[in-house]
Amino acid sequence: MHTVRGPILPAELTGTRYKVLWPDHPVFKPPRSWTYACDDLLPYYRKTARDATPELKRAFERIIRMCIARHALDKANARFVNKSQVYTVRFSLVRELLKDYDLKFVLEVNNPWAALGKAQDIERLKSKLSFKERLGICSQHGVNSIPCALEDKGEDMLVVRFEDLLQDPERLLRQISEHLELHFWEDMLPGPQHKIPFGSRFRERWYLP
Repeated sequence: MHTVRGPILPAELTGTRYKVLWPDHPVFKPPRSWTYACDDLLPYYRKTARDATPELKRAFERIIRMCIARHALDKANARFVNKSQVYTVRFSLVRELLKDYDLKFVLEVNNPWAALGKAQDIERLKSKLSFKERLGICSQHGVNSIPCALEDKGEDMLVVRFEDLLQDPERLLRQISEHLELHFWEDMLPGPQHKIPFGSRFRERWYLP
């Protein structure tokens, strides 16, 4: 949502690639994925229920309806799924804007230092910041963003660890399915009988015998 629909979303609901908040920072240039919650930028990205307005609500609902109209098979009983990372520091805002609907949140936490090798904005800082400095930015991002999410936590939020998902995927997927009121079936787990889906980029993230 915050990327694909970024150009038409209000700035309060995007800001990592489009309508970037505080665009003139000398170091942390967009697009941002593991820097928006660092100490310098968090005050600009943190949004809560207090920031909700009728205008934001109407804009958010309108864009969600656009997505449902374009993609849903049953438009009258659609389930909208969104995984915008920046909403980690905006859960209470999203909850307030969509309080008229049956919301379910899943917060997946992981080791923030893993972003040193994967996050594009951290990779771009190689020529400007030392390893120790980049490690510090990843730590700031994790230390700042997760407490924001937990501060916004309600009964509608399930918290899972990515590392636990890797260790015991069936148990975690059953737990997530129960929370989301979805039926669990074993084909949710990649197995030797499955083919890698068309367009998949990362073979190492699929079933390995």
